[in-house]
Amino acid sequence: MTGPTVSEIGEFALIGRLTAVGGQFAGVPLGPGDDAAVVAVPDGRVVACTDMLVEGRHFRLDWSTPEQVGHKAIAQNAADIYAMGAHPTAFLVALGCPADTPVDVLERLNAGIRAEAELLNAPVSSPYGNPIPGLAELGIHEPVPGFRDGTEPLSEVIARIGSGETVVQIARMSEHVQSDSELLTTLHAAGVIPGVKVTVAAEGLGVKLVPAGGAGCEIDLDTAGYLFVTPA
Repeated sequence: MTGPTVSEIGEFALIGRLTAVGGQFAGVPLGPGDDAAVVAVPDGRVVACTDMLVEGRHFRLDWSTPEQVGHKAIAQNAADIYAMGAHPTAFLVALGCPADTPVDVLERLNAGIRAEAELLNAPVSSPYGNPIPGLAELGIHEPVPGFRDGTEPLSEVIARIGSGETVVQIARMSEHVQSDSELLTTLHAAGVIPGVKVTVAAEGLGVKLVPAGGAGCEIDLDTAGYLFVTPA
């Protein structure tokens, strides 16, 4: 890898480069300043966790890309929040690294962190489109009433259209899909996530899913039974 290292640009320049990417989420009215930020709390209660990832124990950069490590860091901490019946509204990121770490590595790590946080930034559903219990008690309400009403398995759509194609919106993914990390990676890389409209059609013994502007992917018909969709 080429480019400057952390020691060459310094701490504050690094922080500036990382925080300049994208904007702040709704739950953060004031982003990082003098080593701190302001985080909004919907009902006055806070669930906090600090689950650190250590290179060599929790990840290896010769096995994973920096982006993948960033995704894992957010997903791992978000899982702890969900396990307490709460919803993550902000992530506090602490970083320690050798002085000769290329800045490019940390920028890619930051890209993975932001991408996973954006995936989780839907306070009425999990990243897979499934409802999160207890949000009404926290003062968080679904902005689109009945979003999940009228969903049906994608496999039924395919059976109905036969050899044709149609456009549907991915509403949610069942636990069967959620538990298959390889399948989730394939779907996410193809842009097939809850809330996205995709063109679907039978493809041999499987199903072809193509989001607007994406290459799409193929899944088998059994798996299509675990993706729930609504008309686009």
